[in-house]
Amino acid sequence: MSADDQAQNARLLAWGWVRVGDLDHARQALASGGGGDDAAAGWIALYQGDLAGARARLRTAGVPSGDVLAVLALLDRTRATKSEALGNAYLTLARGDTAAAAAAFAAAAPSLADAGSLLIATAARLYTAHGDAPQAIAAWKTIVDSLPQSPEAPEADLEWARVLRRTKQAPAAIARLEHLIITYPQSALVPQARRELELARQTVPSTS
Repeated sequence: MSADDQAQNARLLAWGWVRVGDLDHARQALASGGGGDDAAAGWIALYQGDLAGARARLRTAGVPSGDVLAVLALLDRTRATKSEALGNAYLTLARGDTAAAAAAFAAAAPSLADAGSLLIATAARLYTAHGDAPQAIAAWKTIVDSLPQSPEAPEADLEWARVLRRTKQAPAAIARLEHLIITYPQSALVPQARRELELARQTVPSTS
């Protein structure tokens, strides 16, 4: 087997160990293939809560994927070097348990206050993907009510409104969209909010 084949098989084996939550064996598998895969090593470091190691590895991992860019954006929001809570959230997501991962991201927010709004937004997106509208709304509401100056606040208003509109709560959706447009007039999300507002208004029965 060529060195490249050995490295590829080692990566596959490492990811297999990650899926079952055995990070020690994942690191050993990666090392058996030469340990030269910065992306895989960066993810494993992240799952173990080593945020500094994850930053260093993922930034030098070649052309980053969308998932890597999302992680780096979060890591750039916090000065923390370690967080078992965040590592657990990402590991739970990697293992395919969306609902538990959403709860884990929300639970990690208080311990990483400088990235708290982004963690809660991540939880809300996962709840939405899982079809849990009440939990998604609760997460978006936390951002709007408690972190109104955060970068995620306009998104929270917009996504909260979208959930409300999908669940046939048009008047409440309209209120949220109007709040976004008035409160965050410079947000790049305002054009989307205006389109959503028009759609929501069309579903409200006329009183004339």
